[in-house]
Amino acid sequence: VAQNYIKAGLIPTSPSGLLAPVSSATDNRDELITKFDFLLNEKDRLALTLGGDRYTQLSPFPFATVPGFASDNKNSDSFGNLAYTRTFSPNLLNEAHLVFQRNDFKQDRPAEIMPAPSTFGFGITPDNPTGPPNLLFDTGLATGLSENGPTRLVSNTIQFTDAVSWVRGHHTWKFGGGVSAYQNNTVYDFIINGEFDFFGDYTGNSYADFLVGLPSAYFQAPAAGSNIRSKNFYTFL
Repeated sequence: VAQNYIKAGLIPTSPSGLLAPVSSATDNRDELITKFDFLLNEKDRLALTLGGDRYTQLSPFPFATVPGFASDNKNSDSFGNLAYTRTFSPNLLNEAHLVFQRNDFKQDRPAEIMPAPSTFGFGITPDNPTGPPNLLFDTGLATGLSENGPTRLVSNTIQFTDAVSWVRGHHTWKFGGGVSAYQNNTVYDFIINGEFDFFGDYTGNSYADFLVGLPSAYFQAPAAGSNIRSKNFYTFL
């Protein structure tokens, strides 16, 4: 296994024994918000607010301390608010809102296709193999992809509220209620390809432990999915 890593160029070398890796990162963002107002008549008004943002990021060192294991993040947020206002009289007003929000976050996806663990001779079976197992040494050297991906986190929220404002004499009353629904759909890949830690527990040298195949610890987790649904109802006075 160690020879396969070395042949694939995943273990860096340096004539001086020291490395100072440098790589580029990107962070591109776009945001937009707009509002439309419609005066239907003297007593009825509609307002529509729409917004969203998009961003992409390239992270060269999400886990590894050497180049070659970059990951990218892509996020998309959307928001909408439809508001209806009805003026019954100078003392009586009704406001209703329908709001929708969506977040779609693609987290720590490999920036390039990499060989699966089986390519290097590992007998492990990841739920979603995206690259070789991570290696962590007590010297600070680390190779492998992010421990927190590839992950997709998607959440949706929809809410309806209605409120009445009433002025009577020296008193102002406001009462109403609402309902909201939330859902979360996530597949979280955590240490999906596995991770071998080498601390020199056997030979006294972590690199020698790696060459003879004696790790100090091994970690691996599954692709964990969520299917969360919730609803809330409320009133106020």
